[in-house]
Amino acid sequence: MSRPLVVIAHGTASAAGRQVVHDLAGAAGAVLGVRVRVGFVDVCGPEADEVLAGSLEPVVVPLFIGGGYHVQVDVPRAAALATGATLAPHLGADPAVVDTALGRLREAGFDAPDTGWAVVVSAAGSRRASVRAEIEAIATALSRRLEVPASAAYLSAAEPRVPDAVSALVAQGHRVAVANLLLAPGAFADRLAAQATAAGAEIVAVPLGVHEDLVEAIVRRYREAVATS
Repeated sequence: MSRPLVVIAHGTASAAGRQVVHDLAGAAGAVLGVRVRVGFVDVCGPEADEVLAGSLEPVVVPLFIGGGYHVQVDVPRAAALATGATLAPHLGADPAVVDTALGRLREAGFDAPDTGWAVVVSAAGSRRASVRAEIEAIATALSRRLEVPASAAYLSAAEPRVPDAVSALVAQGHRVAVANLLLAPGAFADRLAAQATAAGAEIVAVPLGVHEDLVEAIVRRYREAVATS
């Protein structure tokens, strides 16, 4: 019998945000031909503990860009409630994340930029240096791909904050586009759009959302976890 896929993500009060997680997990499960469950840490249910308790040999994929507290503590604790769980890596600076962020930025109108452009790569934020390093790695990759300056900024818990980063670049004479590393719609995404626009950004990409590259990243993590467990 195939092992079930359990996708764990940060909770949100946004129904549209929760649907993104369910749709990504469902699409990955369809590719793999396995049963799928979704759990959340914080804000909403079903909670990760509830989903994983008593589960038999699940493959757990944390649907997080940054490997912060939830990835390091909450998800492993929940996985320990299952029997024979295998915990896959979170998304991190996976090329799929870079490709998806790049695609959303181009969909928002950022194409063939001149040298006056700069990109702010926005993320939720974390006090952990390791998480900030992951976001900075994504910014570096986007800078190489776009051939314009790109730097990381955050909505909370870390500096620089998004509006400050945008304002500083505008003051330097740049046209600014904001790449979005949030996974789904919700309060943070609304805050990002409002703050970045008010600070002078000309383009603000939508969250990563449901994208074939992210689906493939989940599928790849499942297969690698099964192969090595």
